[in-house]
Amino acid sequence: MYSSNEIVKAAEKRGIVAEILYHGRSYRAGGTILIVPCADWREFTSMNVSKVGEAFDGTGYDGRGRHFDVFRITDGGKWRIATLGEFDAVGEDSRLMLGSDYKSGDAPVLLVDKAVNATADLDAMFGDNPFAGLSVPVEFRNFTPHVVRLNDGRVFESDGVARVSNSFSEFDENGICSVNYGDVQGLPEEVNGVIYIVSTIVKLALPDRKDLVVPATGHPNCVREDGQVVSVPGFVK
Repeated sequence: MYSSNEIVKAAEKRGIVAEILYHGRSYRAGGTILIVPCADWREFTSMNVSKVGEAFDGTGYDGRGRHFDVFRITDGGKWRIATLGEFDAVGEDSRLMLGSDYKSGDAPVLLVDKAVNATADLDAMFGDNPFAGLSVPVEFRNFTPHVVRLNDGRVFESDGVARVSNSFSEFDENGICSVNYGDVQGLPEEVNGVIYIVSTIVKLALPDRKDLVVPATGHPNCVREDGQVVSVPGFVK
């Protein structure tokens, strides 16, 4: 069985890309490897996804290591990139998650069947403006460490940084430790009319907070320069 590094090097030799999504900090969490045609594959309007194998990175101790599922993605097919709202709005048979939504891991790739009108489902759930029921105009406050820019020109400077506290165990003889996540720090309490922009890990740590959004960095309408996202079309609830 190949290691993740061997798959990445093999992809480079063939002029394609292998992206690694770690499901968590611990090797036990596993991972996903995506073999894609190019770095901007998330801009495809449709794609085909097929599982092509598995990989394993051993720790060198008692056969332990991180297991990976390996998927190949090509242009054209039944799937398209989805927002978190679209993903939640469709049935199990019409959506696919590549990776894991475990809060300490890399953000997963969310896909929905392009034949399903997820937007119509969202409109039925929320209406055109999900915040229309607030009694005062919506104010966005940015509690990530980065400036957030929208495609329409709006810019949100950082008002503070909300973080999830963590603590680490001692390292074992193989140099491996575990991490435990605690409370969210640095985030104000809910205020009517205020929507807080936060990181994905903070949003996942507070599933009952309805006033939190995450920049839609996985959306196909993101603006990228040199492979980096410089602005997003909006936010994900």
